[in-house]
Order: sequence, then C-alpha cells, then structure tokens
Amino acid sequence: LSRVEDRRVAYSTLLGENVPPAQRMVTHTWSGLFVDLVAAVMADALDLKEYSAVSEALANKRHSALRRDLEVAGSLHRTYWICALCVNQHANICGGFAHEPPLEDSRAHAMWERGRRDSVTNEVFPCCDCEEPKAFNDQPDGCELNKFDEM
Repeated sequence: LSRVEDRRVAYSTLLGENVPPAQRMVTHTWSGLFVDLVAAVMADALDLKEYSAVSEALANKRHSALRRDLEVAGSLHRTYWICALCVNQHANICGGFAHEPPLEDSRAHAMWERGRRDSVTNEVFPCCDCEEPKAFNDQPDGCELNKFDEM
C-alpha cells in the first residue's frame, strides 16, 4: 500500500498522469503469490498458455532472459492495469478483514482464518491504522471497487 506524506494512495497515482492507458486488465487473488501474479502478466505478454515457466524463471532470477523474450515478442512496453496496484486499497480494505463467518460454518471460517494470515509465518496480517475515508458499494461514486465493468 502506497503512502505520500500523510496521504494514502494507489501505486498508480504515484506514477503521475503521463502513463499510457492500459492495454490489458488484470485482477488478482489476495491468496496468491505476487510472483505468480507477475508471472501470469508476463506469460500473457509472451502469449503463453500457462505461467509456471515464467514463475520459475522469476524465482531463479533469470530477469535478463525474460526481458529479452519480451523484447523479441514485441510486448516489453505493453501496459497492464492491475487492480492490486491501481485501486487505492486505503480507500476501502486496509483497515480490516471481511466479516468473520460463524464458527458453525467450519469450512467458511477456516477459509476466512487462512486468508487473514501470512502463508509463511502464519501471523495475522497487520491492519492499517490510516484515517483515509473508506468507501464501499453503498457509496458508488466514491468506491473504487465497483469500477471493473467500466475498465
């Protein structure tokens, strides 16, 4: 989550206004690994059907070879809109987790519990204490989470 002085903003806001429009839109899952998100985007740019080889190349620090592959494919400068980077998470979800399901629904509760923990350390993710006003679907004009159809 990005911060500028006392403001909390989307990463894309930090890039300024001279950014070309996105040619592709990508959403993510919070339960996935960031390297897999990047690998999936790069696999798309390389017109691959799966991203496992790209993920392995990233993990093994074969960045120069991947860059060369993107240059050869003519997609090195393709632009992507990635929700995790373009939606201001401080304007909505940074202050807490989804509503806790009842313990009686053990499967849903287990998924909720797993989703709020770091998969490596098992620590509960810290919540942000920023004072950025939150806007959800009940405030459609100010909410950034309901704009996917417009993208």
